[in-house]
Amino acid sequence: MAPEVRAVRPRQAGTPNPRRGRPGWQVLVLALWLTGLWQAAAATPPPLAGRLGELFAGNASSIDNAEPEPVGQLDAELDLTYAHNHQTNFAELPLNLTYGLFPRWDISATAGGVWDSYATSDGGTQSADGLGDLFLNSKLKLLDQERFWATQSIEFGLKLPTASASQGLGTGSPDYDLTWLLTRNLTDSLAVDVNLGYTWIGNGPDGPLNNQVHYGAAVEFQATRQLNLVGQVLVATPTGHLGETEAAVNAGLGWRLSRQFSAHASVTKGLGHLIGVIGTVGVTWTFGARH
Repeated sequence: MAPEVRAVRPRQAGTPNPRRGRPGWQVLVLALWLTGLWQAAAATPPPLAGRLGELFAGNASSIDNAEPEPVGQLDAELDLTYAHNHQTNFAELPLNLTYGLFPRWDISATAGGVWDSYATSDGGTQSADGLGDLFLNSKLKLLDQERFWATQSIEFGLKLPTASASQGLGTGSPDYDLTWLLTRNLTDSLAVDVNLGYTWIGNGPDGPLNNQVHYGAAVEFQATRQLNLVGQVLVATPTGHLGETEAAVNAGLGWRLSRQFSAHASVTKGLGHLIGVIGTVGVTWTFGARH
């Protein structure tokens, strides 16, 4: 986000979380997969934060609902994400603000702090911390389910390189993303989301990085008025490198504690080389009109 990752985000139709199926857009910090930085020849693995920075201009970090934020509504979402694989530990504390600017159109911004620790070739460890990249997103709804079978939107993303490239916390270059979002409500409590996007990734400290095609699907279930459940499958493929495709599965829940406050949590497990286990917990405050 994607996404949200991001800037990559489920909206509407979820009592526990107005962004229905996504228990926090940072829930799936799956930028791990994005890497042309997966270069086994490197003696010292690049910091995980730099890898994450490659994806967050896009929506690959979670499957997003096609519904924009209602007009005049502001969501403030604070998350804590921790990721671990066989050689890297990574933590992030991002704040995401999403605002319904016009009917069918919302805008969002995400920024926060990051910490990264990874193994070095001499058997030691190295760590870095600081400000992460700034992510700006805008979602525009094109079609409604009532007339066109499913709600469909496009989302534009921009990553501004505010994280330190010298410390490995980012790539030092801007990224751009365009994602198509589809949501189909099957019943009052069950919905399916499908995303397909492309991320243009800027150069890293060591040269050009591969762009990414990201895609996936989610199933959202409104178990009760307070409890929302979601399962997601996410895939990312570097352009020209089909064999380096990475995938992950995620399970999460959202719990509405009051009309304006909700909490969420999720766990992600990678199915490829780069992603280990990722956990996220967070809270969302909602201000302004809600529908």
